Amino acid sequence: MALVPQDQWDRVYRELTQRLPSRSPLRHLDEGLVDTMAGMLLNTDSSMHVEIVKTLASLGHKPSLALLWDIAHADPVKYPDRQADRDIAQRILADVTSNTAAVANEAASMPAQLAAAYAENARLRQEIARLQAAPAPISTEVAKIEPAAPTIGESAGRKIDTDQEWMQTSLALNKVQQHALDVSIQSLKLQTNGAEQ
Repeated sequence: MALVPQDQWDRVYRELTQRLPSRSPLRHLDEGLVDTMAGMLLNTDSSMHVEIVKTLASLGHKPSLALLWDIAHADPVKYPDRQADRDIAQRILADVTSNTAAVANEAASMPAQLAAAYAENARLRQEIARLQAAPAPISTEVAKIEPAAPTIGESAGRKIDTDQEWMQTSLALNKVQQHALDVSIQSLKLQTNGAEQ
């Protein structure tokens, strides 16, 4: 490890530990620094997943409705840490089930635009699953390192490269999830407009 220049270690440490500000237009006033890069990615996953499940449930997507039902009925004794989530799921379910115009019909009875949007949504779910199933580069790269092969500097370089690949995969996943959300919202608008006519 002594062969790796200190400035490289400093850079890796800084990137992994520095706290960053939010760019949300709805961030708190004078909020300041909020989290590390990994924390920001986890927060993005948290927010996007809620929106996607809510949108899909409003379209009658059975797995999303089942997920909401499971969380809405989380046992307080078994899952004491999920009771705030339980309240959110109950409110989403109440909102989704009260709006019967938003419940999806069979694909055969949908207008062509709505059917196309559902097909695109299905394709995006497959792409999200593919990206989420990508092997974690850090662990696979470490497993490939043979005791006598690379120098410590080469190993550190590989770790930095694999960390960057992981970040690029995560960013690609976030873009796909955002596109899926956009398509879901468009589907809901098309369906609601059809119900009003």
